[in-house]
Amino acid sequence: MTYQVLANKYRPTMFKHLIGQKSIVDTITYALTQQQLHHAYIFSGTRGIGKTSTARIFAMALNCQQHDTEPCGKCPSCQQIQMGNDIDVTEIDAASNSKVDEIRDIIAQIHYPPTQGRYKIYLIDEVHMLSTHSFNALLKTIESPPDFVKFLFATTDPQKIPKTIHSRCIEFKLQAFSQTAIQDRLSQILTIEAIEYDGPAIEKIATAGHGSMRDALTLLDQAIALGQGRVSSECVQSLLGLVSETMLDEITTAIESQDYPTLMSICKQIESEHLAVESIIYQLMRHIYDKIRACLLNNELTVLEQLQLYYQICEQAQASLVHQPSPYIALEVLLVRLSYFKVEPESLEDMIRRQSQASSHNSSKPVDNQSKLPEVNNPQKPAPVQLTGIAKQVLQNAHCHQTNDQVVLSIPSSMSALLNDRITKQIKDAYHQKKPDLVVVFKITEDKERASSQATTHQSKQPIKVSPDIKRAVDHLAGQIEQVTSQTSD
Repeated sequence: MTYQVLANKYRPTMFKHLIGQKSIVDTITYALTQQQLHHAYIFSGTRGIGKTSTARIFAMALNCQQHDTEPCGKCPSCQQIQMGNDIDVTEIDAASNSKVDEIRDIIAQIHYPPTQGRYKIYLIDEVHMLSTHSFNALLKTIESPPDFVKFLFATTDPQKIPKTIHSRCIEFKLQAFSQTAIQDRLSQILTIEAIEYDGPAIEKIATAGHGSMRDALTLLDQAIALGQGRVSSECVQSLLGLVSETMLDEITTAIESQDYPTLMSICKQIESEHLAVESIIYQLMRHIYDKIRACLLNNELTVLEQLQLYYQICEQAQASLVHQPSPYIALEVLLVRLSYFKVEPESLEDMIRRQSQASSHNSSKPVDNQSKLPEVNNPQKPAPVQLTGIAKQVLQNAHCHQTNDQVVLSIPSSMSALLNDRITKQIKDAYHQKKPDLVVVFKITEDKERASSQATTHQSKQPIKVSPDIKRAVDHLAGQIEQVTSQTSD
């Protein structure tokens, strides 16, 4: 008996066998029941999801001699359509018959009524491959065909179909299969075939199918042959060129610890085993995605931004892989980037912009006074300390009053949004390097320009709208906001 590949052996032959296309099946079934049939249909979607199979089942239902909706699969018409030799159903592969002569042959025969079925059906696969002249020749026929003629088009690229043709058809967009649907179908087929398999192996094949059932079944055929009648996780891993879960954990650990020698050793091992770099990058992205989900579910938001950066770096590396001199060089560079690229702290401009936006929506509740701080007499610029970034920016805009054992830093309220635990710690550490026992106190004050403006105008006092960010900063630093009122013109 001739061996039949799984993709052909388990091709659906009835509407009830179609997986994941319920809305399309319901629409077609209703149209068949009510006899509200259009003269042309387009079945579009990615490869291996059942476009041609759905069109063929539709053709069987149109000409079935026993049923009006679900094809019986037993009458001569259904069987002949399945075998591809029905005289009333013409299947054309547009990829190999794209010339205008083939279309003219169809047009010449289209006015003859069907021989044995109700309809004369033309099923054109990959219809977008037809030439411009072919589409032009078909246009008038598509616009007003005989009542007994139906056109069924299948395509992976409906955008290439001329709009004059597309607008005269009803399009059904078939959805790609979910990974769960592919896993369930593969498990069902292996059970029917009495073939042993591992759950993780089926999961890897379903993932590699990328939503295509036909691709997954083709990989399953290869895995059965490689495993000599058994589908194991090891043989699927070898077939797809994937790294093991152990090696994936080693890569993740080395990235987090910035262990460059280990990463280089892993890259050499991957190259020596000729593993698929594209699949490995996809594994890393999936691994990072799982971590992001875990962080969200466990409310661990501190590392979420770093994980998002990791995912973005992997995404960029995968997109540029075809332009690299070697995929293994690209993988090595990717691992180095993942190891050494960290999330930058929020820029000064972004923080000021965020604070400005937040302040416009804040409530007008005044800030409660906290314990009094020493008054700042004869304010002066802070003593020079070694700081960089935002901490340096904050200190440059501050005034200080320093005694032997204490320094009070007056921070303008416009800079208060920049104060957080990290910035205050950096400033305190810088002062403590010179004098370890020095007490550093932060005090939020009004800007000089705003104060002088208020002193020269006659205005009535009103409570200001204090940002929650400022209030939290003041509360954390055990400080207070002086002059918690604003003034408006009379």
